Formats: sequence, structure tokens, C-alpha cells
Amino acid sequence: MFAWISGTVKNTLEDRLVIETGGIGYELYLPQKYIPEQVLESQAEFHLYTHVREDQITLFAFPELLEKELFLLLMKVSGIGAKTALGIVSNFSPQNLIAAISHRDVASLQAVKGIGKKAAEKITLELHDKMSAFELNASTQATRQNATPNSGRHDLISALINLGYKKPQVDRALETLEISEDSAFDQSLRQALQVLGSAS
Repeated sequence: MFAWISGTVKNTLEDRLVIETGGIGYELYLPQKYIPEQVLESQAEFHLYTHVREDQITLFAFPELLEKELFLLLMKVSGIGAKTALGIVSNFSPQNLIAAISHRDVASLQAVKGIGKKAAEKITLELHDKMSAFELNASTQATRQNATPNSGRHDLISALINLGYKKPQVDRALETLEISEDSAFDQSLRQALQVLGSAS
């Protein structure tokens, strides 16, 4: 399924937007907190999750990979569907959501529309033990965000890994390319894919 998308924002609605890439418009459901940030005709990139039901295929999009991973984890809790999980992700930063689950902060989770006390307790009970790995990822992500000179390379590595390449393959490919913070992401991605393609 789709793991990542880059394209031009063509329309925004209350809880979703339309992004055009390759002459096709894709309707993406986003955490609502990001909708006001979207500018028509601007370029945007998102991590994707494809939700398949008998009568519908829905694309959920996330600016941060960590948010997508938390979204997927929330859906593993019995009774928490995709739209509810999206609502939870929209109401917290990744770090605050991890903290709420880690500290069993039921009251904070109950503040999310559609989440009652029992659902909040179930989330903290079932996911509490899984938060240590996410806390490490959140800390690493914050460090990378503060270290701006490496952020472009980090995003490129994440995109290539999401496309199915292994980290050692990606590292070897990027060693052959000159990538700076000023490099266009799309161009760097195409170059990296060419190197990886020729090596396979």
C-alpha cells in the first residue's frame, strides 16, 4: 500500500485535503490541527496509511512518522477505529500523547471527543507498556528537529525506508550523493532511487 506522498495542495476541508501528484488528486484525512496550516497550491509531504474496508478505501496522512506509528498503535486497542484514533492524534503532540499514556492520564484522553472513561482506561492499560520505545523515538525526533543541518537527510532516509529499502542500503546510496540542506527533496529522492535501482 501507499506509504508516503508528495504533491500540491489543491483543496482543504474541515478534516481532509486534496493533494495532486502525477495528475491525480488524492483525498487525505489529516489530524485537524494541521488543516489550517495547509496553503493552496503549496507543496506538501505526508506519511500515509491506507485503511481498507469492504465498501471504502481511505487514506490517512501524517506530517510526522511518529504520529502515524501512534495512530496505528491506537487502532490495535479494541473499540478504537481509524477516525477515533485520528481524533486522538489530532488533540496531542506525539510527545504529549506518549506522556499521557505512559502516566495513565485518563482525564487528558477523556478530553478527546468520543473517548469516554472506559475507552481512555483501556488505551492506557493496553498501551502503557509499549510507550518506552515511543518515548525513545520521540526524544530522538526532537533532537533531530533541533539539529536542523541534518533534517533534510533524515527525512530522505525515512522516505526511502518507508519505500521498502533497508537502512544499510540507504546509507550506502546516500554516500554517493551530495545532499545539503538546500537540496530539493524531490530531486534528492529521485537521485537516491536511481542509485538504489542501479545497485539492485
